Amino acid sequence: MRKTPNSRNGCSKKTVKSEFRPVELIILRERNGEFEPKIISKYQRNIT
Repeated sequence: MRKTPNSRNGCSKKTVKSEFRPVELIILRERNGEFEPKIISKYQRNIT
């Protein structure tokens, strides 16, 4: 049992298009939704 109120709640897959080929990423979920990705932002699908 985790003692933090904001524990992980599974993951989801996200496919982004790159210069060479599509890349599939695994994005972690957490209960409060406070995680903010830095390299590839939310809803971004193209990294060319």
